[in-house]
Amino acid sequence: MSVLIVGAGIAGILSGYHLKFLQPGINLQILEARSKEGGRIQNVEEYDFSLDLGGQDLFFADRSQLSFLLAADDEEGKDRFETSFFTQTRPINREDGTLSYRVCAEFMKGIKKECIINVPEGDFYRDDLLRNASFVNESLASFLETFFLPTVKEDVKLNTAITKIDWNDSNEIVVTDQFDNPYTADKLILAVPITQLKKIKFDPPLPSPYKGIINKAEKQEGARIFVEFSEKFYDDATRIGDIVYWDAAQNKQTDKNIITIQGNRCTDPNNGTCNKKGKAKSKMKILNKLLRDLDKAYGKRIATESFEKNGSVYYFQNWSKEPYIQMSNRVRPESSDIEVFREPLDGRIWFAGEYFAPQGFGAGESGQDVALGVSLTL
Repeated sequence: MSVLIVGAGIAGILSGYHLKFLQPGINLQILEARSKEGGRIQNVEEYDFSLDLGGQDLFFADRSQLSFLLAADDEEGKDRFETSFFTQTRPINREDGTLSYRVCAEFMKGIKKECIINVPEGDFYRDDLLRNASFVNESLASFLETFFLPTVKEDVKLNTAITKIDWNDSNEIVVTDQFDNPYTADKLILAVPITQLKKIKFDPPLPSPYKGIINKAEKQEGARIFVEFSEKFYDDATRIGDIVYWDAAQNKQTDKNIITIQGNRCTDPNNGTCNKKGKAKSKMKILNKLLRDLDKAYGKRIATESFEKNGSVYYFQNWSKEPYIQMSNRVRPESSDIEVFREPLDGRIWFAGEYFAPQGFGAGESGQDVALGVSLTL
């Protein structure tokens, strides 16, 4: 039996990884439209420490959830995870000074607002979700590349965009790429963002419930920005209105001073990267707002001067502009949508990814679950 996976993001890679353990010797191939595996889960590669530039939540590092993604029979991977992959609880204890922070009201023109330093526990942003949530010198991207990608690396074909899926024949599925090359398989896993399913022609067409959900999916606007400063003048976290600026280099083995914006999706209240129309701003507009906010929060022109002295836009990525992604972060699915995609289409075509996962670690758990479902039919 053969299985074809479309998409080498975390859902596709996890699907293939688990299938290799569930069905040793399986005939498996993964087709990826982009020139690199991982989808939105990528590292900033310019420096020698790991820093996620992807569209996912920046500080997600729950060891229990990460370890849960490893296959039960992957003893080598589990041992390596326990002994060499380190995360560190992001401290939120205000009283002992382990996390410095300040909260400011949103700055309005002509109105002077004071910032509160080290506000009482519970008055900051997302306290309950920041526990156990910081990688040390690792990242979600390095986790994916270290523990899962090597198992399926040789099965991945890059720069291969799928344009058509023919499932007329009950004995095989035929998938066609942008160069009209055919690929056949007994089972198919579609592990691409839901926005990308619109670009694929299905023959016969998908049933109405599937088409309706896919057609209403919208591109998720938003961007990720990292800004480097010549000195660390800022607290570990700075909240201005709903926008949260984080010390992105905290716990990293580096002497660089880097700030990022926690939210990077225009539907987030704390996005800071979008305009009032829900569109991602340009790099310079995001940078200018960041500098203005930090200048006001810390006094005088300290952020601007530190940036002008020896700073730079460390990295900028607008994932909504990427042609085979067009999403900055997970799309929150409706429960009725999840039910439509829960069972395989015609018993042969599965859907994996963030949109098809109700909770937990989204795309990763979705890939894991789909692999089990496919395995049970082989």
